[in-house]
Amino acid sequence: VDSSETDTLPAESYVSGQWRKLAKPDTTNAFFSPDFTFGRMNGAVAYDSLRGYVYVFGGEWSTYEDALMFMLNDLHRWDGFYWERKGMGGALPPARRGHSMVYDIQRDKLVVFGGEQYIVPQSDKRNDVWEWNGEGWSMKSITGTKPSERVFHCMAYDRKRAVSVVFGGDIGTAGVSLTDQTWEF
Repeated sequence: VDSSETDTLPAESYVSGQWRKLAKPDTTNAFFSPDFTFGRMNGAVAYDSLRGYVYVFGGEWSTYEDALMFMLNDLHRWDGFYWERKGMGGALPPARRGHSMVYDIQRDKLVVFGGEQYIVPQSDKRNDVWEWNGEGWSMKSITGTKPSERVFHCMAYDRKRAVSVVFGGDIGTAGVSLTDQTWEF
């Protein structure tokens, strides 16, 4: 990578409306470092607007050439300079991909919903809700009607009404079955 294309400054130092590539972190012995975040796909990202942090949770790490796939349940926080691993103690959400995550500013919590644990050829879709309060994870007990298990759906936090809104996703048990359902939590 040409050094003129890479920035080492913190994320908040630019408001140019243009994409910029940040310098790659030092990954020497990264596999053994608890703070290193692996490249991944099908994970979820949320922005903590109260503190200015970006969080990444779960997803999968794959090398399709070797037919290796690892489902992830790690949480990492980006502060504009460094990635830091969080949430390693206590109960952890099961590893998953295709889930969604938002930051609920009213309750000051990250909220993770749905996704799947995928181990070829079996998909275990989920409709569970997990919350991160900055110290630990807890599974939210939901009473009454709730959305069916789903993967690759959309979720956003509606700050004005203080609710998380979920739309769509794949709810199929054999093959793909897309839904146009909208739910609020």
